[in-house]
Amino acid sequence: ARREQMVAFAGHPLICEEGRVVGVMAVFSRQPLSQATLEALETVANSIANGIAHWRTVESLRASEERFALAVQGTADGIWDWNVLTNEAYHSPRFQELLGYPDHDLENHYQAFESRLHPDDRDRVVQGIQQHLKQRQAFQVDCRLRMKSGAYRWFQSRGQALWNSDGRPVRMLGSIRDITEQKLGEARLSAAHHVTRVLAETTELSESLPIILQSLCEHLNWEVGEFWMRDHERDVLQLMAFSLAQPLID
Repeated sequence: ARREQMVAFAGHPLICEEGRVVGVMAVFSRQPLSQATLEALETVANSIANGIAHWRTVESLRASEERFALAVQGTADGIWDWNVLTNEAYHSPRFQELLGYPDHDLENHYQAFESRLHPDDRDRVVQGIQQHLKQRQAFQVDCRLRMKSGAYRWFQSRGQALWNSDGRPVRMLGSIRDITEQKLGEARLSAAHHVTRVLAETTELSESLPIILQSLCEHLNWEVGEFWMRDHERDVLQLMAFSLAQPLID
């Protein structure tokens, strides 16, 4: 600076919003610096600091979105992301696939999930979501969702909300996992235990058969249960018991 005959110097720190200094804006001059020049230096330095903070925020957001995309691609679960304020919702390609839809075919709002809940599960699931948003209770439910085909399958749904500084929920992220086979396995085991108990508590087959058939229909997703026995004298099959029941997945 002396070799270049500089006689004045001024510097202003580049301070981001969080109060952290990220650099210094400096100016050298061969003439004394006026107050207007110093004020201009401060204005430019602040603008540069804000620009740096914005750039870092954008980079952080981009990295976060890339990590989220990788997580979505690397899981067998279906991911959903609900903007509580606007009611808009994102459903990952896997989420849509689990419900039998091609990518981008599912509506991008919260009702796309709620409207597909089984009528017997809707109130319980909606109540669980509201308790999570208002009371911050953990949200994890097993429920039935309607597929594109119209059939229902069992899913486990979990979610976690985000609240702003005022305590208002602004976003909720979660996942669904198909647990139909697990539910049917549990049902088969329960049916076997129930049949064993019925046979142990009754002495007549005619008394136990209707109870057993009803239990099998309810637990094993049968719409109709029938028990036939052979009449040896007439050499024909004879209907001994008949049952109708609401299936596990209808």
